[in-house]
Amino acid sequence: MDGIESEDEDGINMDELKASLAEVRSKKAIFKNRHKLKGKLVVRDKKTKLSTMVEHFESIGVAVNKESLRTRSVSRRRIGDLEGA
Repeated sequence: MDGIESEDEDGINMDELKASLAEVRSKKAIFKNRHKLKGKLVVRDKKTKLSTMVEHFESIGVAVNKESLRTRSVSRRRIGDLEGA
């Protein structure tokens, strides 16, 4: 290996072997990154409980009226509902 390219009995030299090894490692890294990102793309439920909201507001120092929060629940409206009203 002192400047002489060594070839295996299959005709593969060390440079080709290193290049193919680097290619395989880069593909493995891509697969690992895709797998990590897949977990972050999962949709999580955005609904919170009233008690959780009240605790949060009280912890930051906001006065909370539980009854008024209950009446402010947001429901989806359709175009037909809006036109009928």
